[in-house]
Amino acid sequence: MMFAELLTLLQQMPVDARRVDFGEAILRENVLAKSTISSRKRTFEHLISLYALDPVVPVFRLLRYFWRLDPSGRPLIALVAARARDNLLQLGTDFILPLALGAIYERSAFEKFIGKFFPGRFSDKMRRSLAQNIASTFTQAGFLRGKARKARIEPQSSVGAVALALAVGKLAGDAGTSIWDSPWFQVLGLSRTTGDRLAREASRRGWIGYSQVGEVRALSFRHLAHDLRVMELS
Repeated sequence: MMFAELLTLLQQMPVDARRVDFGEAILRENVLAKSTISSRKRTFEHLISLYALDPVVPVFRLLRYFWRLDPSGRPLIALVAARARDNLLQLGTDFILPLALGAIYERSAFEKFIGKFFPGRFSDKMRRSLAQNIASTFTQAGFLRGKARKARIEPQSSVGAVALALAVGKLAGDAGTSIWDSPWFQVLGLSRTTGDRLAREASRRGWIGYSQVGEVRALSFRHLAHDLRVMELS
């Protein structure tokens, strides 16, 4: 998830920074303090892959919007944004999130899970690397704790992350009762009841519009669309 790099970058770059500006900061100014040119390039490429770093991309604009509103929820906000662009993070949702609190994450078991999920797609080396990277992502997001031995923990809830998940779902065409079935919400590991509570809080704060009549939920992002010029959300 490269959370530390994203945090440093967004702290130093203006809200209207373009991808070329991020590239200048990473590659020429070395704001992320990478030791070699090649590591700067790899970092830039990975961050583009995960977050776009482009204000033209709605998910990145939404990320920056809720990032400002909910500082304590930034790890989960980053996770939702990364999940919107990297489908392989679904493996973490399916394997890591169902672990009981306190259970030990076994990388070898995760590697076997990846092989079962994608038979023949990845070499042993790639499965190890993928298992390591996904475990690192969910550790940074607050679902695992530890280094050599990681245990499942409960992350801090985030109103901003739920609001972002609902906004991404709206862009993807989710509506009504299906909003809780979207992968961007499921990656947070929340129940529908908790999601409903946090969505109501986001609505109370004026971040989104959210209401429920029976089993039907109504979402509105009109003010958000105006602020971000994301007219697809109106």
